[in-house]
Amino acid sequence: EKLNAVRQRHLLRCSARRTSAAAGAETLRHKCPPNRARCRAGEDAPFPNTNSPMFLQRLFSCCAAAFLPLAAFANPVISEFMADNVSTIADNDGDFRDWVEVHNPTTSPINLDQWRLTDNAAQLSKWTFPAVTIQPGEFLIVWASSKNRTNPAAPLHTNFSLAAGGEYLALVQPNGTTVQQDFGVLYPSQAGNESYGKQFTTTNLVTQGDSAKYRIPADGTLGINWRTTTFNDTSWSSGATGIGYGLLVPGITVRQVVQNGSYGTLSSVAATDALLALSAPHAQIAAEATEVASTVNYLGEGGDGHYGSNRTLPTGQLNNYAIKATGFINIPTAGTYTFGLNSDDGGRIKIDGITVMLDDTNHGPADHLGSTTLTAGTHSFEVIMWEGGGGDEVEFYAAAGAYAAWDPAMRLVGDTGNGGLTALTVPAGAGGIVQTNVESVMKN
Repeated sequence: EKLNAVRQRHLLRCSARRTSAAAGAETLRHKCPPNRARCRAGEDAPFPNTNSPMFLQRLFSCCAAAFLPLAAFANPVISEFMADNVSTIADNDGDFRDWVEVHNPTTSPINLDQWRLTDNAAQLSKWTFPAVTIQPGEFLIVWASSKNRTNPAAPLHTNFSLAAGGEYLALVQPNGTTVQQDFGVLYPSQAGNESYGKQFTTTNLVTQGDSAKYRIPADGTLGINWRTTTFNDTSWSSGATGIGYGLLVPGITVRQVVQNGSYGTLSSVAATDALLALSAPHAQIAAEATEVASTVNYLGEGGDGHYGSNRTLPTGQLNNYAIKATGFINIPTAGTYTFGLNSDDGGRIKIDGITVMLDDTNHGPADHLGSTTLTAGTHSFEVIMWEGGGGDEVEFYAAAGAYAAWDPAMRLVGDTGNGGLTALTVPAGAGGIVQTNVESVMKN
């Protein structure tokens, strides 16, 4: 949606399919995340690397939105602007300059020749557009950089910059006297890397879970014929949206569930599985908490394992609990890998749903390991452990090769800074996004 994903562009004219802004819509401020839209200038602009939740595999979904055409906006509009561009996107000179985005909300092309932008109410013709056309639904970035460039075949730059503390900003009609749009006497003070603009009205055409037809082509022979309304898709596969795979972020999802003492003390894998199968609220659950952790390296009380920098348990409670850690590991090279737990008490490790280590005993800190052969790529894992009473700790580690006992070459899963395997997990709230998983088909 317009205010949930600000388009940061390398190029100028973006072909996002939106058709209008809401008449008289409330002016809103929002953070500008590091995304980039597909832009039209002969090729697509690249997507940047981010440190926020990232797409590490291909993901596609059948989603669409139509933005409502409104008669009040038969002319171009300033859809948004940024008055303090600290680090979001650089202009064609590599400078982080302010910018103004102009949108065509109509169903016809608009030639901006002789339209004006100004930051001075007493000088409405301060900067004039050249003969540049924006297509229906298209967005055009104009850099408010004071560089004053008006070549229609190149990025446009005004002869003024924007004040972060607030000032006048207006789009003026070609006659140079009629203000098409402004933001009052002064727009509000702007924080760094925030954009400010008009809210868009949307109608969802496809919602999550709707049935859709899809095909994963082996080549490009299909062309664009599938886009026509008369195309016969009876041979295509069916599935619920979203359709895709691999929405993952760095980390491990760790859930701790504390058992109500009136139900006894945990002492086996079976009892641990039964507790973890429950959902709060439930009489058997005294407390629970879930977090995304970089590693499974928890110490409650008592003796420790092999690794320092211990984490605090999610609930903070140290007795009669179960832990379940889930995620995906990235195997760089095919071969044999050994996975292990140092835990107090017992536990189990599954890789791709297959048990590679089972420790169904109660004890102090001890290592239990298992080996398996894996292909290069992404594999799922599940780790459980329980604590009945006394000391409690758990460490989940791995190494390439076959080992019968813990070895200094072994690293905590997820501790990539020290050579550990990369660990990934589904971000909070995103577990249901992919309802039709096509990973195996797409990879083949």
